[in-house]
Amino acid sequence: MLKIIIGSYIGCLFAGFSLWFVQQQYYLYKVEEVKATIVLDKHKNDERKKTLVTSIENSKIERSAKLCLNEATKYHQSKAVLKNIARRGSEFVAINYFINNNVFHAQCYINDHTLTSFKVID
Repeated sequence: MLKIIIGSYIGCLFAGFSLWFVQQQYYLYKVEEVKATIVLDKHKNDERKKTLVTSIENSKIERSAKLCLNEATKYHQSKAVLKNIARRGSEFVAINYFINNNVFHAQCYINDHTLTSFKVID
């Protein structure tokens, strides 16, 4: 009779530890799953922010400034990066731009969406 009681007690302890171990493994699995979801969401948010930033930058640079910046790229034969639009009007735009960490200023006259005059001022 004592053997049966001790055997039942040990069996219940073993079952309890087994259940606890399975529960812990399931908990760790769920934690890892949530971590992976958070990382994926953060990556998606970063991509969305990058897309938003580029779309905002593209919308800020209006057509006349783009024409002037493209002409500056042709003039220097190197990629020009817009720093800011200094002045803008219906037929005039003045921009500041970077080329190889040097800042340049250009004035452009635009008529009917075509560049009529381009002048670089150092």
